[in-house]
Amino acid sequence: MAGPTSCTTVVRNLGQKQYRSYLNQALRRATPTLRPIQEALYLTGHQVAGFPDCLMTTTLTAPIFGQGLILWRIVLTTWIEEQVDMTFLTLAALSQRALLLVSGQTTAVRFDGQSAFRQEQRKLLALLTQAGILRPTTQGWHVCGHLEWARDYTDWLENDEKSGC
Repeated sequence: MAGPTSCTTVVRNLGQKQYRSYLNQALRRATPTLRPIQEALYLTGHQVAGFPDCLMTTTLTAPIFGQGLILWRIVLTTWIEEQVDMTFLTLAALSQRALLLVSGQTTAVRFDGQSAFRQEQRKLLALLTQAGILRPTTQGWHVCGHLEWARDYTDWLENDEKSGC
């Protein structure tokens, strides 16, 4: 009844190597919360710890993404890559579905995270457009390609060490 209030709580993401190591360990331990995400990615031919580097972020985010903004980006990107032409409605549906999969929620008592959610959608779309994966159209976007995924954490780690990162 008091209306929406601003969110002052933020979530800090780990560095890329630590985060991938965490995902790899969670998969090895068969962490129940990660299993549905891995299963969804497996159906698209991907493994969660082999996500493309450009999806990583270390920015502070509102705690609306449940298990994390990065997992939401990973899931949504895999589903976007399966599209040919994506409308605004398709994007909205996929975004919400990905949010539910990572146990996210944009509203709670005296909290509305819709603007933060839309901002993160725009950031991801800009990133994918800049990477040449998406091309804007009048109805939404045309999917032009796919990002480069590692097979798994070990594959990513071997390539990361070769590049000196």
